[in-house]
Amino acid sequence: MSSKPKPLEKILEEAIAAKKIIKVLYNGGSQPGAVRRVAPVQIDGNKIIAHCLSSKKQNEIFELDKLHYAGNVRESYNTDLDLPEGDCCICGKKFRKREAYMTYCKDCYIEKMRAEES
Repeated sequence: MSSKPKPLEKILEEAIAAKKIIKVLYNGGSQPGAVRRVAPVQIDGNKIIAHCLSSKKQNEIFELDKLHYAGNVRESYNTDLDLPEGDCCICGKKFRKREAYMTYCKDCYIEKMRAEES
């Protein structure tokens, strides 16, 4: 008898708690249908924030309804990902920068995105 697959949100919650990297198929973004290696960081309503190791972008936003679980990767990640530190231009909090142009911490970035959606 086969076991029932876990819901995607449960898989993401477990990956966040264990700091695990998973593979997902994402039907959106610049490469629809591509399998990506991601380290989920936070679930925010119908979106997740994750470090995308495939595109090397930190705090990338994925829409849950376009995301499909494609399997585990047998590795975890370091929360700092050996990234340079920066100061958020909004709140002043220190954060790890994935790209040289990043100027917002994750929390301020989420608030900025929410404000732009309104």
